[in-house]
Amino acid sequence: DQRMPRDNAVPQHLLPFQPFPILLSFRHDRILSVPSSVTRWARFRSQTADARARDPYYTERTPRRQNRRGCYNGAMQAEVVAIGAELTSGYTVNTNAAYLASRLQDVGIPCLRHTAVPDERAMIIQTLRETLSRADLLLVTGGLGPTFDDVTMEAIAAATGRQLVFVESAARRIRVFYRAFHRRLNRQALRQAYLPEGGAALPNPVGTAPGLWLALGPGGQVLVALPGVPQEMRAIVEQSVLPRLRRLRGRTVLLSRTLRTAGLVELQIQA
Repeated sequence: DQRMPRDNAVPQHLLPFQPFPILLSFRHDRILSVPSSVTRWARFRSQTADARARDPYYTERTPRRQNRRGCYNGAMQAEVVAIGAELTSGYTVNTNAAYLASRLQDVGIPCLRHTAVPDERAMIIQTLRETLSRADLLLVTGGLGPTFDDVTMEAIAAATGRQLVFVESAARRIRVFYRAFHRRLNRQALRQAYLPEGGAALPNPVGTAPGLWLALGPGGQVLVALPGVPQEMRAIVEQSVLPRLRRLRGRTVLLSRTLRTAGLVELQIQA
């Protein structure tokens, strides 16, 4: 009996998406033993091939949901609006938008546009209305603090036609935060507990300003408001926003490939 050379490749249809070591025994070009994980993957691919061919937005093990434009899971689109005069003046680099776009990729949602506006109520309202006319998911950062120029919640309420209501659970967290650091509670700090009606407060584990999850209508459109402080924003995204998006979107990701070259210019690569 003569065995196949070692450099023979494993049949492509038996390879899983994530490579892992596979030990196969060959005899006259026939496979004698295959790990059970490989056979399960091959069976799964054969069962879902027809479904993927029929629907370009098919997602395995994820119920088909329609957004407000009638598109299925894979067509959800997001935009990021960053609020703050320090961003539009160039004094601060908008790292929040880059982080949010990267994390959205991990849950299968492409971010199509980044917008920065100063702390002006009228301009924020106009920007929010324009963005909500395009995007299925809008993430807003900045302007959630207790000072006079933090007007993001007021602008969101005006842009969506809602009233600001006092949320006791958010106020309770603010009181606990001040008590934990032995600080005297300023009544102005409770201004952060006013959220647009119908919105859910997202707890802030490292600060006082809560985030906001606001579902807009039955079409699946969502507005998320986050603090502008990077540490607070990232903590809320990781603990509250991403888990909600995963439940909404299912097991969907966006994959990208990086090609590294040396000694070539773009035109040579394109040719």
